[in-house]
Amino acid sequence: MKKIIIYFSVLCLNLSCVTAAGVTEMIVWDSGTNKKVADRIYISDATGGEMTVPWGSPTITDRNFTRALKDSIVNSGLCESISTNVSEDWILSAAIMKLDNPSFGVMDFTHKLTVRYILKNKGISVFNEVIEAQGIGKFTDQRVALYRAQMATEAAAQENIRKFLAELEKKLNLKPGKSKFGK
Repeated sequence: MKKIIIYFSVLCLNLSCVTAAGVTEMIVWDSGTNKKVADRIYISDATGGEMTVPWGSPTITDRNFTRALKDSIVNSGLCESISTNVSEDWILSAAIMKLDNPSFGVMDFTHKLTVRYILKNKGISVFNEVIEAQGIGKFTDQRVALYRAQMATEAAAQENIRKFLAELEKKLNLKPGKSKFGK
């Protein structure tokens, strides 16, 4: 009985330590284009992040995902800066639709993230796609399951943004290039 109480105490303590996916870990550093879409793009706050996972699982907050998306776009060279003016010609929105987490007890975690991206130019949709990507948190990288799960969530978000940038590049006929700030 003592073992069961200790097990549940440790489990509850660990679950309370689960944090949201970090911004830096979600930023795409290695994507770039040789042509800007615009000087400035307004990016509305992402939606749906906090509502995608059960209690005790790693989350992606709307704020952190938005920040990672903004930094990734500037880093890629698609625009010179992110505007705070909602009436810009170019407006991007992202809605986190689904984050699949595996159940606990596995060695490697594979999380899948689904996001709808809509890019409009002067109110006309030029890109409206649902992007699905996965990320893996390996046992060899992190032995603590909760942190491994967080790593998988961050990797899924980063890969999702990377796929979005690649699809946008194809859709708008942009030529691949070097990342603006490469890391």
